[in-house]
Amino acid sequence: MRFNATLFAWCVTWRFHLLFFGVVVDTLEFTPPLPYLEINDCPALIPCLKSFTVKNDGAMELQISSITSETTHFHVVTFQPSLLQPQEDMSVQVLFLPYYEDATVSSRLLLDTSAGPEEYRVQGRSVANPYRLRSFLGTRLVVGAVPFDQPIRVHNPFAEPLHVREVFTTEDFLSLKGAPLAPAHAAAAAAAAAAAVNANKEDVVTITGSGHEAPSSASSSTQSVAGMWTVAPGADREVITLSMATARAGR
Repeated sequence: MRFNATLFAWCVTWRFHLLFFGVVVDTLEFTPPLPYLEINDCPALIPCLKSFTVKNDGAMELQISSITSETTHFHVVTFQPSLLQPQEDMSVQVLFLPYYEDATVSSRLLLDTSAGPEEYRVQGRSVANPYRLRSFLGTRLVVGAVPFDQPIRVHNPFAEPLHVREVFTTEDFLSLKGAPLAPAHAAAAAAAAAAAVNANKEDVVTITGSGHEAPSSASSSTQSVAGMWTVAPGADREVITLSMATARAGR
């Protein structure tokens, strides 16, 4: 039997490639397992959080440098570069912010690792906003024209009064117009707001321009209208008027 050196070298080379790429592919183990992480029944314009676990299933330590999303609907929360030892895992939180109700959104989370790029798919499904708020994303404005004003109405889905304490935006092309509280009710409203926060925080909602909760400290560019709007159970109430204007195209 003649020894074929060429065939032997070809077999060794391909065995090396298969083993090498097998290590790369099988290095990360995700929980929930592939094909994707599901975030269901998330109300439109209200962020929802869900976690998944990444495990280093290889025999060598693995560096995860970054995790990014392909779309603005999904964001990885407070991720820090991490070094995973063999069989070590870490938890990653994903924030899903749907813009519209009854929508299904899919994306990929891209992981930059020392073993090469990896991806993990995420999918979110939205439901109706309980406060009947809607998105103004995609609204077209005429440059330099009269500002486009849009009232914001809040629905109270609860059996108790709903207290709206503040509405704010950090965008320079948005401004807020709110009817000031009557002087006779200003002090009472402030006291009622404080009492509502202390007694039952679930009845207090803060509405922001981005759909997220208000930050603890606002920047100098933040425009805020604070007060006390009480929405009766099952009722709707206009709390603010959003005024949109732009000085340049594409903004």
